[in-house]
Amino acid sequence: MKKSELMKIIREEVEVVLTNAEAFEMFDIDPAALLDEMVQEAWEGDPEIEQTGEYADKTTEELCSMKKKLMDKESRTEEEQKKVRQINFAIRSKQKGPKFGKVDC
Repeated sequence: MKKSELMKIIREEVEVVLTNAEAFEMFDIDPAALLDEMVQEAWEGDPEIEQTGEYADKTTEELCSMKKKLMDKESRTEEEQKKVRQINFAIRSKQKGPKFGKVDC
């Protein structure tokens, strides 16, 4: 076996792990800043998604009206309460900004 073949095998088998300081020293890059930049690029803006849900064809006003009818009842069955939660989810998905917390109705 030639020395070059042996070196190739060794290179393939050895895993190199560098600290941030070593990476900066060797490659003149800041891994933390690079990672932050990559994450920021990945999460800019609201994602474009295809509406496929049960309430995709309903407007926010229609959903709020459906919710109000259910909420105005004296008491709701477990199935009706489940429907309220589903409507809340649909409303949140249609509102701008954060998709959690209070429902805008």
